[in-house]
Amino acid sequence: MRERLLAAGLFGVLGATGCGSAAGAEPVALKCEPGTAAIAALCDAIRNELVQRGHRIDTDRAGTELVLTANAPRVDIIWARLDVIRDGTRHRGEQGELSVMDRADLPPQQLEFFARALIDRAGAPLR
Repeated sequence: MRERLLAAGLFGVLGATGCGSAAGAEPVALKCEPGTAAIAALCDAIRNELVQRGHRIDTDRAGTELVLTANAPRVDIIWARLDVIRDGTRHRGEQGELSVMDRADLPPQQLEFFARALIDRAGAPLR
């Protein structure tokens, strides 16, 4: 399978764990703008990864808001970034692209990988 993960030259080697441990991770709010099925699946993958990293998703008491901005013009490509809003300041995350060449849609496993990369490269470190 020839999948490619491009990030406008910004996503090199992926796999750093990035945000906090299960013991001390802060509650966060996650906002995903409505869009395609691929955008909804990416939002779910981000939510799942945050929970795996020990964050509690809490829209009422979160000091940090994560905002997913994504565009999926076709079923085989998605551009996205994850911004962090903390203390009234918005920090833009790095934009990435996930696309496939040999299938008609984006594989769920690749969306999960992309979600981890977006969290790792969010606009500000998560606590």
